[in-house]
Amino acid sequence: MTYRPTVAAYYFGNYHPGDARNTQIKGDAWSEWELVKAARPRFHGHKQPRVPLWGYQDESDPQVMAQKIDCAADHGIDVFLFDWYWYNDGPFLEAPIERGFKGATNNGRMKFAFMWANHDWIDIHPYKKGRPHKLLYPGVVTPATFQTITQHLRQLRLERAAELLKSGEYNVTEAALEVGYHSLSHFSAAFHQTFGCCPGLYPLQTPAQQSS
Repeated sequence: MTYRPTVAAYYFGNYHPGDARNTQIKGDAWSEWELVKAARPRFHGHKQPRVPLWGYQDESDPQVMAQKIDCAADHGIDVFLFDWYWYNDGPFLEAPIERGFKGATNNGRMKFAFMWANHDWIDIHPYKKGRPHKLLYPGVVTPATFQTITQHLRQLRLERAAELLKSGEYNVTEAALEVGYHSLSHFSAAFHQTFGCCPGLYPLQTPAQQSS
C-alpha cells in the first residue's frame, strides 16, 4: 500500500475588506492588498509591485474561496490551516472562514483546521523604519475568553460532523474521526447535547422534525 501524507497549506486571511478592526484603524476598504499595491522596487531587478493573476480578490466571498479550494485540491493540497485569532473582545480575521470557506459550495473537497495564532498585534501595516512599535491588540486572553474560544471550536466541529452525516457519505465513526473525535461516546454525548438526537439518527430525529 502506498502511503500518501496529508498536505496542508498555511492560510493567512487578511485579504478582504470590512473587518471591524481594520475598518476602525485603516478604513472600510482596507486589506493587506493595499500593502501589495504599494510595494516599490528596492534594488535593481526587484520587480514591484506584483499584480496577482486572479486580481485583488475578496477572500470572504464564497465564490472566490471556491476558486481557491478547487485550485488547491486539484494540485494536491488537502487542508487549509487558517491563521486564527480571538482576542478578549472577540474574533479577528474570521470572515474568510465564516463567510468564505463555510459558504463555498465545494468546501467538501478541502479539510480545514485552525492555528490559534494570538500574538501581540503590532501596528506594522506598513511599518516605517525607526518608528516605535504601537500595540493594538495584546495576545493574552482571560480564562473566560479561553472558555468561549473552546466552546466555539467545539460547535464548529459538531456542525461539520452534522454536515458529513447529512451528506450520507459518512457513518458515525467516520464523521467523528473526520472532525477529531477519537472517542465515540464523547462524540455522541456532545452531538446529542448540540442537536438533540444521537448522531446515528441525524437528521431524521431532530427535535424540530419530531414536532413537525
